[in-house]
Amino acid sequence: MRKLVALLLFGSLAAWAATVDGKWVAKVENKKGTQEIAFNLKAEDGRLSGSVAMGKRLRSIPIAEGKIEGDKITFVTESKGRKQQQADKMLWTATVTDNELKGSSQREGGRRGRPFTAVRQP
Repeated sequence: MRKLVALLLFGSLAAWAATVDGKWVAKVENKKGTQEIAFNLKAEDGRLSGSVAMGKRLRSIPIAEGKIEGDKITFVTESKGRKQQQADKMLWTATVTDNELKGSSQREGGRRGRPFTAVRQP
């Protein structure tokens, strides 16, 4: 009986994890106005991969260290601007529902995160 319950639980989590796959878009207000953030996500075996595109040109940044635990996702992005000597590392966390990613991004070493809500795109 325990094996059956464990198998059903694992199967349902694996099936649920696949629901994060796809494109998600958030519109975030900042000092310069509204910024669009596009997430292209793919789940496989408890790992999350893909990219995050943001800024005026929607420059794509690959996801690193992506994890899925239940309905929570975490990942890191690193980008290097033209004037920066060191990469800018962002830590991302979110909770996934059927059509919404709700979370925050925080610069490594930063004091507070910036919230976002992304909606699944068709």
